[in-house]
Amino acid sequence: MMAIPKEIRDYVGTQIQYYISESQTYKSMAETHKGGSAEDTAFGMILGCLYLGFMQAYRTQYMAPSSEDMDEFHRLVGDNAPRIREALRMPTLHT
Repeated sequence: MMAIPKEIRDYVGTQIQYYISESQTYKSMAETHKGGSAEDTAFGMILGCLYLGFMQAYRTQYMAPSSEDMDEFHRLVGDNAPRIREALRMPTLHT
């Protein structure tokens, strides 16, 4: 069952793709501020950005996500977590 409205689900999917493509930027930021695993830190930053975007998408429609919406969001992120982690394992390109 899909609880999240289609336009928000599509938005979250687009955001996941964006953060995968920008994962090296987040990894580079995490490496700059060492304190643990750069990959884990960058993964946490990406998850935070995805959550913020998800919540903002609801706010712009004057809605609040239900518990079912939250469950679906967590499934979407969980299903894509391996792809995000794989992108973060790639060597960081310093410019």
